[in-house]
Amino acid sequence: MNRLLMALAGAIVLALILAVSFGEIPLALGQAFTDPSSGVAEVVWAVRAPRAMAALMEIGRAHV
Repeated sequence: MNRLLMALAGAIVLALILAVSFGEIPLALGQAFTDPSSGVAEVVWAVRAPRAMAALMEIGRAHV
């Protein structure tokens, strides 16, 4: 059971990383972490990350 939970948690983290990585405009995710004032960081933290988290919460809510 513990392995299953770890595998599912890993899958969720991977899905979030992929959701933030892909979009209409290709971005270098490393720049979002190294230069928080860059345009890339703005797109990642203001648009893509909240969208990915909202999708994750919606999927979780749909199965309750």
